[in-house]
Amino acid sequence: IVFPPDSDETAMSNSKATDALLMAVGQAQFPYDREYILVFDHGVWFKSRPLYYEVQKTTWDDVILDQGMKDTLSHTIEEFFDNEKRYRDLDIPWKRGIIFYGPPGNGKTVSLRALMHSLSKRREHINLLYVKSIIRVWDIGSIFYLARAFSPCLLILEDIDTLVSGGF
Repeated sequence: IVFPPDSDETAMSNSKATDALLMAVGQAQFPYDREYILVFDHGVWFKSRPLYYEVQKTTWDDVILDQGMKDTLSHTIEEFFDNEKRYRDLDIPWKRGIIFYGPPGNGKTVSLRALMHSLSKRREHINLLYVKSIIRVWDIGSIFYLARAFSPCLLILEDIDTLVSGGF
């Protein structure tokens, strides 16, 4: 069956019918429950309540960064999730990324956990997807497939430098 694009869709845009199908599949696989974070590790997605509870203990007060930097990071992410309509009105894809880079021990993980904590407290739900390891190149497709189905979401690729240098 071929569904013709709606009046506001093009052959190159996302399809509302496909997006609805992906969302239904995602919700059927992982029923609504806010007290977990989806984790991808060794080729498998699973719900992690321990990570969720660990994130709930972490706040921006735990992050040892200049207050201005913490405010900028938090504001940038919150502003993005608050402005989907503005992106759509300007015909800009509502997708963004931030890379936290640096040597071990510089605060990347605690900053991400504080960010996840603040997003988990929002009135409108933001799904949290955490990628711990990628062992096969085709895992990447599975990861982004689920991220699209769970949009809006925060997709975290932990230690991406080790993921891309792992022999692909």
